[in-house]
Amino acid sequence: MKIHIKFILSISILLGGCSSLTIEPSKMSAENDCSSYSANLSQYNACMERVDANFRAYEQQKRFEGEGG
Repeated sequence: MKIHIKFILSISILLGGCSSLTIEPSKMSAENDCSSYSANLSQYNACMERVDANFRAYEQQKRFEGEGG
């Protein structure tokens, strides 16, 4: 459980952004975390779904900000 909190926190920080610093999150790193910390296939699949959803939201936010949003 501690690993999932660390993972969620790191994604939140990366996706939250910072006005003076642009940090691009690493989807590959998040996927590797899913592989490393999932105890079984269903946990891995759930983790990957969260990673995909987070990165879709990140890309959407990036596009919105690029359009002057």
